[in-house]
Amino acid sequence: MISELAGRIRSSLRWRLAKPLSLPLRRKLKIQLRQVDEQGISIVSNNCVAGILYELADLPKRSPTAGIYFAGAAYARFLEDLAQDRLESWARIDPSRLVFKEEQSCWALPVQGGGELVFLHYASPEEAVSKWERRVERMRGRIPFVISSIQGGITLDSVKAALEQIPYSMTVDGDPAPAADELVMDMRFLRDLSVFLGRTFQNGNPEPASPKLYKYP
Repeated sequence: MISELAGRIRSSLRWRLAKPLSLPLRRKLKIQLRQVDEQGISIVSNNCVAGILYELADLPKRSPTAGIYFAGAAYARFLEDLAQDRLESWARIDPSRLVFKEEQSCWALPVQGGGELVFLHYASPEEAVSKWERRVERMRGRIPFVISSIQGGITLDSVKAALEQIPYSMTVDGDPAPAADELVMDMRFLRDLSVFLGRTFQNGNPEPASPKLYKYP
C-alpha cells in the first residue's frame, strides 16, 4: 500500500512538473489535433492515449478507444476490422458477454481468437457498452490515425499487417511501452508526435504516410 501511494505521488509530481515545462508544445499540439479532427481523422489507440489527446485538445472523443485498453490478439483483430471498414461486430455488443475483472474492478469482453477488450471506469457492463457503441458510430466515414503501444501481450509482429493497411500510424515500443499517462508526459514523444502531425496533415489534404515507430525511452 505504501509503495502504491508513493507511486501515485511520484506520478502526480511528474505531471505537475511536466505541465509548465511543456506548455508551448501542448498549445501547439492542441492546435494540430484540432486541425486533424477538422479533416475527418479520428485517433485510435489500444489504451487511453487517444482519450488523453482528445482531452488535451478539448474535443469530443471521436474514437471508441477512450476509457479502454486492448490485451493480446484482440487488438490486432480490431485493427484488421478497422482497416477493412467492417466494424459491425464491434458496434453491437451484448453486455452479458462482459466479465468482471476482480483485480482491476472493471469489465472485459473476451474476443474470439484470444485477448480481450477491457472497459475502465464504468459501473456496469450496460454503461460500458453504451459508451463504446456511441463512440464506434462516431468513426463512421472518418479516417483512422492509429497510435499503438506495444504492451499487454501485443507485439510488433501482431499489428504489422493491419497497420500496413491503415494510412496513418505511430507505434510506441519500449519492451514494454509505458502506460498511457506516462507516455503523454514524455516530451520527446510529444515533440515526435507534433512533427508527425505537422508533416502529415499540415496541407489540409493529407497523403498516406509510412508507419512511424517510436522507441521509448
